[in-house]
Amino acid sequence: MEIYFYYNIIIVLFRVYYDIISCVLQNRGGINVKKCTKMKLLNILAVSVGFISFNSTIKANENEFLDEWVAEGQQALQAGFSEEHFKKIMSIPMFPSEEIIYSPVSMTTNQTKIVNKVREQLGKPYAWGASGPDSFDCGGLVKYVYKQAVNTELPMGTINQEKYGTEISLNSLLPGDLLFYGDRGNTYHVGIYIGNGQMIHAPKPGETVTVVNIQYFYPNFARRLLSTEEPAVQKTFTEVKKTVMVNEENKSIDTLPWGMKGYVKVSSSSSYKGKVVTITQDSGSYGYSPELKGWVDKKGIEEVTATNVQGIILNGGYSIDPVPWYSGIVHIGTTSNHLNEKVNVTAKKGSYYYVANLGWIDKKAFNPELQKAVDDTPNTNVTTTNKCVSTEINKKASVLGNNKSIDTLPWGMSGYVKVGSLNNHIGNSISLTQEAGSYVYSPELKGWIDKKGLLIQ
Repeated sequence: MEIYFYYNIIIVLFRVYYDIISCVLQNRGGINVKKCTKMKLLNILAVSVGFISFNSTIKANENEFLDEWVAEGQQALQAGFSEEHFKKIMSIPMFPSEEIIYSPVSMTTNQTKIVNKVREQLGKPYAWGASGPDSFDCGGLVKYVYKQAVNTELPMGTINQEKYGTEISLNSLLPGDLLFYGDRGNTYHVGIYIGNGQMIHAPKPGETVTVVNIQYFYPNFARRLLSTEEPAVQKTFTEVKKTVMVNEENKSIDTLPWGMKGYVKVSSSSSYKGKVVTITQDSGSYGYSPELKGWVDKKGIEEVTATNVQGIILNGGYSIDPVPWYSGIVHIGTTSNHLNEKVNVTAKKGSYYYVANLGWIDKKAFNPELQKAVDDTPNTNVTTTNKCVSTEINKKASVLGNNKSIDTLPWGMSGYVKVGSLNNHIGNSISLTQEAGSYVYSPELKGWIDKKGLLIQ
């Protein structure tokens, strides 16, 4: 630091000489060189005293700076950084954090997740070897963001991270790309590109996660870990064997689980209130019923126990209801009009039995033998391990026919029902929005079709 002292002395002497000459020139005849020199020498004395004090301060600051440098170096080495990389990281230019440019940038879902997650880390401090969530080094920031945003595991360290993905041109950057600094195989820094010529990175000790325009801190190379195409949207259908009652919730009945690309409403569950049906396929919060010929929100159905017991209605005075009795329900009949009538109970829910051609009736209306047989029937609702995956597509096709059926599910799946024939649509152009093996789904035909009956474009 002593160089600063001597440098400033030279500047002062030059300034004094300049001032003496200026003094003489400005006062030709009013003041002489001797007097000007005397005035400036007094200035030198005053300034010299100040610089002696300044030099002492510089030496104190120099010692403090060296102590901090050594401490940072020890932390870096303990975190696995080499001395070479430590020096390069400490020499990263300091730029003020920029405002993020929000002009439109086309991004895939995963690119959007990466950019949003790295933005959330802005302002968090740098720490050697830290990988979040409260502090980061450069590689730790990349590791944390990719894991949290797209569940991609990356190792710590830029040299390890540069082995992932595919190298791409710096002229073809997309959001989510990793920008590396240093030679390949010996990088010392990395940041995440967010579009519009900007990256977010954790620079060095004493700074926070920040935004920088890469034209001021240009990377050596870049690598892409994210696909430029949207990941396939898929739904899994799981085969089940369940008996349910359609409750009083008014839910749509659709050709696909609601929200899937191409789904079409075909009916409403209110048309089947109280009816007992089977569910043969399950997908998230939706169930498929062959009797309903479609998918219904599970909030519109309730599991019951399937039975198959015959007996008679022995006692009158009990109401017949659209669903198991509750206070205020509107009755649809009474057992008094069906005394000694032979019936078949096909389901039970609590203390109520279901007779298909009548409705829900209190168990006490039936003969004792029937009651015992129904109550002894175990619940057989099960979920199997059989699954079918439907993948979202966006294609067109011309109908050939070839005597292929149109079905509510891919042909052969448990519960599929034929709803039409392709021969009735020969020559038509249709859209395809789902694919499962050798079958595709068309919203225009409201069903699944064997690919052999189509000319897919």
